[in-house]
Amino acid sequence: DIIFHHQILTNLLESNFENCLALRESDKLGDEEIKVTVDEEGFVEAISKVVDPKQAIGESLGIELFGIGLTYKLFRCVNELIVKQGRDNDFYEVAFEKIIFEGGQIKPVSVGSLPCMEIDTASDLQAAFPLSIQLDHE
Repeated sequence: DIIFHHQILTNLLESNFENCLALRESDKLGDEEIKVTVDEEGFVEAISKVVDPKQAIGESLGIELFGIGLTYKLFRCVNELIVKQGRDNDFYEVAFEKIIFEGGQIKPVSVGSLPCMEIDTASDLQAAFPLSIQLDHE
């Protein structure tokens, strides 16, 4: 449910970070965005809808690149949350924050002005149609 410019994937792959996520930097964030804060080294410290927008550096786009080590930890964490605790309505960022709390490091990679749009509703789909045509011609 995300339409995005292919260069975003290239940016993640070329970032030299084993574990990273695509970030739209912004100081104009509301309640619905998945907001990101970073620690003093620039790694993700918090990632969720409840992060204070004033503390956030931007919005996670829901596009990530993880190495095998962090992927394994995430699978274990998601199994614990869903299968053992029955928390199947949590946002996936709950697992990210748990892994970060346990020492996992994820680096945000800015997408700059590259186009990206989340599609959750029929009106989102209609709004994304012109972007899909634009991206198809690039």
